[in-house]
Amino acid sequence: MSNFETIAISGYDDDSETKGVHVLADKKVAYARRYVGYVDLSAKLEQWTKDSVVVLSNGDFTALRISKEIKQQARRVLVERYGRGTVRYRLLAILIYLVIQDDMERIETLYIDRDYEGAKAEATIKNVLLHLFRRNGHERKATFVRFANVKGSVADTMARRIYLGKERPPISVSWEALHEQIQKLGKVT
Repeated sequence: MSNFETIAISGYDDDSETKGVHVLADKKVAYARRYVGYVDLSAKLEQWTKDSVVVLSNGDFTALRISKEIKQQARRVLVERYGRGTVRYRLLAILIYLVIQDDMERIETLYIDRDYEGAKAEATIKNVLLHLFRRNGHERKATFVRFANVKGSVADTMARRIYLGKERPPISVSWEALHEQIQKLGKVT
């Protein structure tokens, strides 16, 4: 057992040697850096003939690209399972999960851009995300996921820059990774 007090501090630390944990020698305090994440989408998912990019930011950013071919394949599977009404919301939730999964433990609150507004859209996205968190071993309260206008954030800027070809394309989502999460959905509302 250590003599350190553990506290959470908002912010971001990408120091891979310490994995976000630092010791303040003079105060003997260990702390883990946590941050607020912002998510934006480059092109509406229902633009089935275009690639889309999902970006997570907190000053720095991480992005995933989904090709039009994989979007169309996912649409076929999701329509077959759930009908046409919520396909784009379910697909967005899966993509958000995939872009944040490696940083889940450091995200304090997640703000998703209001690309899809309305009670049905937001409820579907949030419910699918919470379900995926649980199925993948990450318990989160409903207040973890929030919706807001993220215009002007790094997520917004980078999603647009990548979409316009001004930044190099991010890592592409594989069908296998996407399909694995689709299989975990079950009959979520």
